[in-house]
Amino acid sequence: MICSRSLDYRRVAPQQPHALINGYAKSPVNTFSDATLVAHYCSKHGVDSILVITDPYHSRRALIIFEAEFEGTGVEVSVVNSEDYVGKLSPYEKWWQDNRTVKVIWGEISRIFFLRVKGVDH
Repeated sequence: MICSRSLDYRRVAPQQPHALINGYAKSPVNTFSDATLVAHYCSKHGVDSILVITDPYHSRRALIIFEAEFEGTGVEVSVVNSEDYVGKLSPYEKWWQDNRTVKVIWGEISRIFFLRVKGVDH
């Protein structure tokens, strides 16, 4: 998770002071608590943009949740995938033949559907 007062995402560098939030204060339980903790941090430190780096199959849902959490705050939210599939197959491989990958994909699809139908509770 990268937060910055004015971050040029093309030149992201962890050396920037206060740019990288890793294991922020409390241990988050899920993406919702991640977003809440980061929103609190950004508000407290005057951050105006964040870059969320996450699992490739989780990036769409993370964007939905973080955008909802930061709505109306003026903080720009960007999400990119880490390109690390952590034991799962990438979209360029025969992912449909791997049970673990299929399970993750269907899990994300169902969660995104639920968020779109129900909405994101803060």
